[in-house]
Amino acid sequence: MFVIMTMVVGTSSMALTYFQLNAEDYNWWWRSIFTGGALSVFIFLYGIFFYLYRSEMWGILQTTQFFSYLLLLCYMFFLVMGTVSFFASHCFVRFIYSNVKTD
Repeated sequence: MFVIMTMVVGTSSMALTYFQLNAEDYNWWWRSIFTGGALSVFIFLYGIFFYLYRSEMWGILQTTQFFSYLLLLCYMFFLVMGTVSFFASHCFVRFIYSNVKTD
């Protein structure tokens, strides 16, 4: 599952980086990180849904602990997928610029 998700994040990051470079916007670094890391927002939203509708947790201690761990998990996921996305975009940009034919 992780391998498939990594491949999807890398491929989508390369495609979005290509569109950005095609629009002559060469500042692709941070956008590539945020492209891959955006999945952590969906994980956080699902965590809120899970807490409200699927779990039977209540109380301030359980709520604080759940959301603290959820924030740490989403931050870790943002860093991992952002790194994968950045390296995929970086390799893609190096590949396309090394194969450019200028006459």
